[in-house]
Amino acid sequence: MRYSNRTSFILSTTDAMGQPACSLEAIMAGHAVGAHGCILPVDTTQDGITILCAKGSYHVAGEALSVHENSFETLRSTYPKLVSLGQALELVRSYSGKMGIELHDPLTAAQVRVSLRCSEYLNHAYFCGLRPQQAAALAAAYPDLQVMVDLPLSPEDPVTFVRGAQRLGLFGLRAEPELLTETLCSEALRCGLFLASTETDDPAVLHSLVTRGVNFIETNRPDLALAGQPDYQA
Repeated sequence: MRYSNRTSFILSTTDAMGQPACSLEAIMAGHAVGAHGCILPVDTTQDGITILCAKGSYHVAGEALSVHENSFETLRSTYPKLVSLGQALELVRSYSGKMGIELHDPLTAAQVRVSLRCSEYLNHAYFCGLRPQQAAALAAAYPDLQVMVDLPLSPEDPVTFVRGAQRLGLFGLRAEPELLTETLCSEALRCGLFLASTETDDPAVLHSLVTRGVNFIETNRPDLALAGQPDYQA
């Protein structure tokens, strides 16, 4: 990305400001209140179309429709607000937003990479939602991707963990806010890695994340995250 890891950005989550999950309305609502970008959870349909989907399926009239087991047209006929990655990408590009691409299947990364490269937007997106082994494998397979590893637990030795991530060529670390300790954050930033936090809407927690230098702060309420804060957009 074309900025340093000393900058913080507020990213809206999939259902920002109470809008329907994984919809264009949610992306627009987040941007309208000042978000610098958004998180895009992606999955691939049976016929190979990458779409926004947070949970691997859509629930309509009490029935769960699996993304992997249904075509794009089948899913869209049941859920008209279904959004393809291409639609979401064009909307975010229109306001030069940052993107966190949350993968449910690492194999989806190859198709997303093509879309980002064709749109000349690869440097504005990072990939997340991956366990350590998955993140390391993806970073090795595609060195041009900015790959974060998701931390399931707080590392026993944060310094050693950060330096291991650096050696693997990872872009950074993503975790729940309570796992982003001062020691972990300071070492990661010192080593040139980026930090991302998963969703929180607590104003006190949001403020503490900015104070610790977390670069990408995910929230359903960008308005609360930005209230009383300076503009962190680079």
